[in-house]
Amino acid sequence: MYDKATEYYVKAFDKIKNTENNLLQARLYLDLADIHYNQKEFVQARKKYWKSFIYFKKAELQPQAFYSLLNIGRTYHYSNEYTKASRYYLKIKSYSKDSLQEGSLLQEIGQNFYKSKKYDSAYHYFSTVIHYPYIGNNQSLRYYHLADLLFDMNKIDSALFYAEKALRGNIDLRTKKGCYRILVNCKTLKGDIHALNHYMSKYQDCDDLIRKIDLQTKGSYIETMHYTQKEVLKSQSWIWYLSVLVLLIFVLAILFYIRKHRKGLLTIKTIEEKQLVQKKESVQEVVERTKEALHQLLKEKRNELTKRIKQNSPEGRREMILQLYDELIHFKNKQHFRNEMDNTLNNLYSKLESGYPKLRTKEIQWACLNTLDIPNDDSMQLLDYNTEAFKKMKQRFAQKMGVESVANIDAVIKNMLYDET
Repeated sequence: MYDKATEYYVKAFDKIKNTENNLLQARLYLDLADIHYNQKEFVQARKKYWKSFIYFKKAELQPQAFYSLLNIGRTYHYSNEYTKASRYYLKIKSYSKDSLQEGSLLQEIGQNFYKSKKYDSAYHYFSTVIHYPYIGNNQSLRYYHLADLLFDMNKIDSALFYAEKALRGNIDLRTKKGCYRILVNCKTLKGDIHALNHYMSKYQDCDDLIRKIDLQTKGSYIETMHYTQKEVLKSQSWIWYLSVLVLLIFVLAILFYIRKHRKGLLTIKTIEEKQLVQKKESVQEVVERTKEALHQLLKEKRNELTKRIKQNSPEGRREMILQLYDELIHFKNKQHFRNEMDNTLNNLYSKLESGYPKLRTKEIQWACLNTLDIPNDDSMQLLDYNTEAFKKMKQRFAQKMGVESVANIDAVIKNMLYDET
């Protein structure tokens, strides 16, 4: 649990304040930076990786200091600042002292080239680095990145080979999800439906676990709350001292007490407002990230199905669209679809169902699809509407919601989506 871990780390910093234990401070900064990194708070992660580098260097631990520098490069890479990442990796190249460190650096350089679509350069580094020594899950990670690149280069059999090889090693959850994605895509192209369904199920299991992890409270928020609470406690201690002064200067003490009490109320109000804003931002980030992942998968699968859809009858095309969205969001099973939309869209399905009992199931389904930016043509196929019926359904939806026009529906839905009540 990242939120609990962050809470304990910031408390640990309080305990070791003003100590000279460089190793302990380096480890704390490194672990806290990793949490920020995994929660995609790259600016905060970068600052703490730099702190960990300073303290590892003071402790004369060169390998750990090097990996802290390498992690800073990753923050540029994963925030899509590829040019900065490339310059940074070259800058720290002279700091690597053995083949383990050099292999890790080459691996990151290869990833940076891959993400910036420079496939030939990426292949050079990925095919080289798999022969370097490794620690932990680095071998599986290297096989996965090579498999991903080979799939994009349309080398399907090689991509299958390295993805399966990655899964047999020591592998983390996000890399495992990526391997199953590659296997799903490869088996789709090969027309192996049995294997496709098997790997799609594995992919969905990984995705569900990652989604639960990503919904945890951001580390930066926990840190902010911790230090804000410390400030509040300091304010309260001043109030106690002022109460002692009441015995000496009654009137003056009362004035100070009132002043501090009001300041405390303002501080609490500010904290509550900040909590509401950060909750809304957290929900918004999860929704946008889910939409982005869904549309990426949809784009990949649609490219695969386009030719087959054109060659099919209208009924066949609708069945293929239904199958596609059932794989992605469990559309065929109403209860599974409802659960998926509640998990993804902050209980939007349940909010509409309980808040507007006159809405029909299809109307609620359309609201969820519309929030995910699903194209109207696909929505009409999924809900079995023609153009005219689809238009009338949206008009009925607006009337039942008490909205003036169809154009205003999106704004109302958005308010419900980010409402935490």
